[in-house]
Amino acid sequence: MKTKHTIIILIIVAGIAITAAFFGMRGKETVPVFDVFFGSTPLGSGEDCVSVFPLRRETSDRDNLPVSALASLLKGPTQEEKDAGYFTSINSGVSIKSFRVENTVAFVDFDSEVEREMGGSCRVSAIRSQIGKTLEQFPEIDGVVISVEGRTEDILQP
Repeated sequence: MKTKHTIIILIIVAGIAITAAFFGMRGKETVPVFDVFFGSTPLGSGEDCVSVFPLRRETSDRDNLPVSALASLLKGPTQEEKDAGYFTSINSGVSIKSFRVENTVAFVDFDSEVEREMGGSCRVSAIRSQIGKTLEQFPEIDGVVISVEGRTEDILQP
């Protein structure tokens, strides 16, 4: 009888371990999360150029969450999110050339693709809003300076 109880206890313990592993409850491990900000037609971005809305993302990169958030922003919304009315004003194929934070200000330099076929002050405002909101969610960032190929003047102009 003792063996039967031992087997049942082992099965229960194994079941708990498998359930915990399946649902990601191992230890106190956490996956860093952040928001990326996109326009949303149903939520009113069409009427207000700077209205952007958060969508949650996870990353395995714990070292530089702001850069991970920017990279995720540049990927754009998923197909499911697009189907729900979310969109990005940032061109596809944009690359981050450099990123640094000095005295709570993030300096992000993009390649020239960010300005390709640029038109309209609404679109420029939306791009700035997407980048700014995505970066300013992090406590170490209070402001954002955007540059293109090292230029800060005359960039992202309509």
